[in-house]
Amino acid sequence: MTVSALLKQAVPLTQERHGKTFIDPVKGYGFAREMTFVPVLSREFGDLASDYVVAFIKTGEDVRSVALLGLAEGENLYLAEDDSWKAAYVPAMLRQYPFVAMMDKGSENGVLAIAEDYAGLNKDGQGEPLFDWEGRPGDLVSRAQKFVADVAQGALRTEAICARLADLDLLSPIRVELKNAKGEARRIGGVMVVDRKKLNALDAETLHDLQQSGMLEAIYEHLHSMRNLRSLAERITPAPSGALN
Repeated sequence: MTVSALLKQAVPLTQERHGKTFIDPVKGYGFAREMTFVPVLSREFGDLASDYVVAFIKTGEDVRSVALLGLAEGENLYLAEDDSWKAAYVPAMLRQYPFVAMMDKGSENGVLAIAEDYAGLNKDGQGEPLFDWEGRPGDLVSRAQKFVADVAQGALRTEAICARLADLDLLSPIRVELKNAKGEARRIGGVMVVDRKKLNALDAETLHDLQQSGMLEAIYEHLHSMRNLRSLAERITPAPSGALN
């Protein structure tokens, strides 16, 4: 599952449509159970580097930064059976769910949207109202609006960084086979990483520009995260039969 699929039923949040809707927050992150990777913001790279592998994928003509959550389709190795998250840091894209910013094409402006298939939404008075009796956004919605707007701005910054990496031809695809302590293997494909040789070959002026913009720090945080490939493999639960999935 991708974030796009998760938010397939997201619509703009309005008083007319959601004035009588309540939200009873669902505990845990069960909605991400089949999510193999999640988009991440460049400003998160430092927090992610301790527990995740930060990589890049191509979606159409664009490059996106992601945190790998699994090594097989539909596999999330960070989600416990009780839907709790098995890492200290949870990516912002997951923390904002079921809210999201719907961005206007070619604009930095967006509107707050909500995934209407979120299990906690109801009209039975359970939880907090999305709007108060005067039609104003409730406290939870007001907090969500600030958080989502901040994430959306971070996403624009991240898109610019990814585009710059692509323009400089610094990204190269990798194919890696990893095994856990029980010998179970997974193969990574379809992701890209910054090529150290290409990075080191950049001229001094370009490197200075990357440093001044903060991109160089993000690059090294990404490269540092690659050491987590082994620990990601160790998260694989051994199959009862010993066979690979």
